[in-house]
Amino acid sequence: MENLYPQKMVLDEFIIKDGVLTVTTMKGNILSAPISEVEVGYTDTQDGMAYTFKYGGKKLTFIEVPELLSDEEWERLKKIVKSFPNYGLSSMGAIGKAFRIVGVILLVISTAILLVIKCSS
Repeated sequence: MENLYPQKMVLDEFIIKDGVLTVTTMKGNILSAPISEVEVGYTDTQDGMAYTFKYGGKKLTFIEVPELLSDEEWERLKKIVKSFPNYGLSSMGAIGKAFRIVGVILLVISTAILLVIKCSS
């Protein structure tokens, strides 16, 4: 498999056993933590989802690389991750969402201004 992502962000293993999550990247970075205590953030990127796991001061991120798993496997993994008690939008995801909202608001305002100018002439 040839991919354009850094090895530290490519998923190698995703294991849940006895309430403990262990995530390993292709570079060998490992995060192991009780599911109830791990913070999970996500960012919706143009290439797919990026998931960030935080526990005990350690942080590990992996990207949804399409060639790595089938669509059904990615959907199953997403469903599992979304069920974690501390799942939510990551700070980068929140920033991206805020920029998209501001962009839509600016588009609506500029369209309204153009309509007012067009109607008044």
